[in-house]
Amino acid sequence: MGAESARSILSGNGASPEIYTERSALDDLRPNQNAHQHFQEYKHPDPRFDEVFRLLHAAAERERYYSPLITNGARDGRPQALLGASFPSDVAIRSAAELLLTRASVVNNRESAWRDILASYRLGRLVAMGPDLEDARLGMQVEQLSIAAVLKHIERYRPNSTELLKCREDLGNMPAPSSVSDKVNLAERCKCLDSLMYLPWYMDKKSANFGSDLIWQGFGKIYQLVLEQGLREADWDPALEEINQSFDETVRILNLANINERRKALDDWERTWKVMRAPYTPPQRGEFSSLSPWEGTPEFLERMETLAWLRSRLDALAKPAGRSGKLDTETESDAVREIGRATAAMMQPVYLRAFITEQRTRQSALNLELALGLAAFHADHQRYPERLADLEPKYLTTTPVDGFSGNALIYRLEDNGCLFYSVGENGRDDDGMLDRHGADDLSVRMENSTDQ
Repeated sequence: MGAESARSILSGNGASPEIYTERSALDDLRPNQNAHQHFQEYKHPDPRFDEVFRLLHAAAERERYYSPLITNGARDGRPQALLGASFPSDVAIRSAAELLLTRASVVNNRESAWRDILASYRLGRLVAMGPDLEDARLGMQVEQLSIAAVLKHIERYRPNSTELLKCREDLGNMPAPSSVSDKVNLAERCKCLDSLMYLPWYMDKKSANFGSDLIWQGFGKIYQLVLEQGLREADWDPALEEINQSFDETVRILNLANINERRKALDDWERTWKVMRAPYTPPQRGEFSSLSPWEGTPEFLERMETLAWLRSRLDALAKPAGRSGKLDTETESDAVREIGRATAAMMQPVYLRAFITEQRTRQSALNLELALGLAAFHADHQRYPERLADLEPKYLTTTPVDGFSGNALIYRLEDNGCLFYSVGENGRDDDGMLDRHGADDLSVRMENSTDQ
């Protein structure tokens, strides 16, 4: 049973239900239950878990990650919108990564710990290869957990410079990072177009099949506006063109190489989305409110504001004809185009957030590369260098730069080690801090060994 449960994680199609309803080896080792305690208390873990770990390591050695966008279909045989396609179980994948990292953190075997960390790191890169942003988000989460584990591994075992060079080689053999812009350009574009094409096919809420109520509280509510305006027989080409133009511009901006140009273009593009939002008052949460947590998120508010804007625009276009009158061809085309704009605008902020997460993950990987070079220098000299340039060429061929500023990373020596950091998305030096008040520096602090 343990092996079968593990196989469900590795399939790329989500964990099978029995992994949560029946007792298995993976259940016994879940990090949020007792895995840490298990490995700390027993020098020889239960052999039932050997097969679980073997399968996790085998999965991490794959060249690709297979995660098709599978729709379930409606009960009446109609297809389901692609937006409602099922995703791999993020709980199962996170559990697999955390399981590997938990064992690595507590078992006193450096080589075994390093193999587990590498397996988790590779798993994150592989998952991020999936077709859409959910795959990217999940893969980047696992990668960031793994990067933190590498830093702790260095601090715990203090490998020498030769061993650190081998660590760098191992990390250099990871699958290449996946691209958010590629996913936006293909899978996310197709999901958005598919969602809108659903309108002329099934024009009532009862037959709408987007996969979940959360998705219905966005794209699905456009159904109601379409019916209200009598647009059932409309030509939908203008809406599809509007969506494609919006995606073309988003992908163009995300692929801009110059940091400052990209940041300005993203700011300008985001302002155009904000214009397409009208005031919306969220429902009040009472003591016995049944509102879901989703309704308190920025994404929900943005979707409702976009729908409010769309309603006002459609009402304005339909007003000359009267609520019961038929729109003329030109007005109908304008209304359909506005629907396309709103459909695209609903998801644009999500793409921007995913892109920023991607940039932070890539910067974290660059920071890790620098940390390995600093650790190797320290292993040879029992101190950290005065300048990052002192690492070249022996410890680093080229010193990584700050991907958010295009400048050198900020670096300084401290009483007990050194600190370096990127200024993050805000482009501001926040003294290496990351908090809820706008500071978003990506920092790494390295301490001197305690045996000095």
